[in-house]
Amino acid sequence: MSEQLLQIENILKKLTSAGTKITSSLLVTSEGLPMAGAIPGEYEQESLGAMAALMLSMSDEVAEELLKSKSELSIVMNNKGYVVSSRINDDLSLLVTAKPEAKLGLLIYFLKKASKEIKEALETKSLTLT
Repeated sequence: MSEQLLQIENILKKLTSAGTKITSSLLVTSEGLPMAGAIPGEYEQESLGAMAALMLSMSDEVAEELLKSKSELSIVMNNKGYVVSSRINDDLSLLVTAKPEAKLGLLIYFLKKASKEIKEALETKSLTLT
């Protein structure tokens, strides 16, 4: 695993252990391919990756139709918790799941902070799959 991927994995692990009630985090491509993650046993990376791609695609469609722009953040909420997706760039997004008692404002704050750290890590050199 490259040093860059290790750095991103550490950012994701920190995100899920920051006392934010975030239960999982996953960096995925726009096609839904998992790049790095901190995922508990109850979820599969491939399944979360596919859902992240669908979520991003649907939110982009709505944002384009109504706001004439791409979406930056998508939130799904129910009594079991949250699923939040944040765009890192045109090719990558960060998906997190969180417990229902999570504070949405803090969740978004930590998600944006992690997204910024990942973006900075990606700017140091190009991310590859190998």
